[in-house]
Amino acid sequence: MPDQSEVLAEIEQFVKESLNTAGDGDLATNIHDLDSFSVVRLLLHLERAFDVSVLEELPNFEGVEFAELAEFVVRAAEQPTTNS
Repeated sequence: MPDQSEVLAEIEQFVKESLNTAGDGDLATNIHDLDSFSVVRLLLHLERAFDVSVLEELPNFEGVEFAELAEFVVRAAEQPTTNS
């Protein structure tokens, strides 16, 4: 199970390497800095990286900061999974 610092590092690395910013060279620092497509790409990346389901739970996410997203991912990883 991932810990928050591991997930946060993965988020920051993905944003740095994979997501274009506004074109001015500034890196995104929170969810509001990303467009909706980039948020979905990030969430799908986190699901693959940590074998966790977060996209479906996103309506329950009320944070803005990447650290809050990392905490959300860790909590989702702690939930039991149902394989139908």
